[in-house]
Amino acid sequence: MHLKGAGTERHAEMQIATPEQVAELAAAVGPRWEALVFAAAYTGLRWGELAGLRRCDVDFERNLISVTRKLAEVNGELSFSPPKTAAGKRTIGMPSFVARSLAVHIDLYALPGADALVFPSADGQPMRRSNFRRRVWEPATTEVGMSGFRFHDLRHTAATLAAASGTSLKALMARVGHASAAAALRYQHVIDGQDADIVRYLERFGEEPPVPSHAHDDTTGTAVSSPGTRVPGWLR
Repeated sequence: MHLKGAGTERHAEMQIATPEQVAELAAAVGPRWEALVFAAAYTGLRWGELAGLRRCDVDFERNLISVTRKLAEVNGELSFSPPKTAAGKRTIGMPSFVARSLAVHIDLYALPGADALVFPSADGQPMRRSNFRRRVWEPATTEVGMSGFRFHDLRHTAATLAAASGTSLKALMARVGHASAAAALRYQHVIDGQDADIVRYLERFGEEPPVPSHAHDDTTGTAVSSPGTRVPGWLR
């Protein structure tokens, strides 16, 4: 399926990935971080929201994620705080293939306990964005021919995919946590429907994207694998 504008720049500082490119990036970052890529690209959570996510924030019975806090880094100091706006505090659905990816990730990499981070660093601490960008993200984007594509562009990708479902502006704003309609309108073309409808639409992208399952994990998380293989069975 071709999405209008996918794989092209839609805004001076905004790039959109195709579902196939998302799958390639998920492969390139390696097993430890592939669920992070899928979650960012299909839920639209911000970096700080993903970095602050705990086990208790993920409901696998209903495939829901609750955003109740974020991780921020100021002058090298990490701290957790509530979302900046009321719109940022939200509960959204995730496609079943993202839920399965997260479930496997949590079993393998998260520490025990309801308050444990879903995406801790290799030493069990909160992630530092600068370290992730340097050690994992930049090598991965270079490997798949997407140099310059930012992690935040996965959020733009998620919002554009959600808008392509034909959802209402209100539902789109709620999903991405925008308090301003103007911000959400960047992603909405035809539009005029609820979060569940968006999730049903997104399910199609987990059916057969070309992704990798031959990546090897390592201590830096920079391992990459060749594209072209299919989604692992547990993602289907």
